[in-house]
Amino acid sequence: MKTTIQETPAYRLDIELKRGPHGTSLMLISFVPTARHPEEQVKFQALLSDAELQKLQKVLSEAVASATI
Repeated sequence: MKTTIQETPAYRLDIELKRGPHGTSLMLISFVPTARHPEEQVKFQALLSDAELQKLQKVLSEAVASATI
């Protein structure tokens, strides 16, 4: 699953999650369309266990719950 988290005319930030036999691969990918050689670049990558993925979900859920929408 890949989705865009943030996008402006000058920058895009995507997150990609892929389930595998050893856990879930998480990648944060940036793209600058105005760069001299525009290409996607992996800025962060991790292989998360189910427990780590649940911790991430909890933190993100708490952040969303406390945000003023």
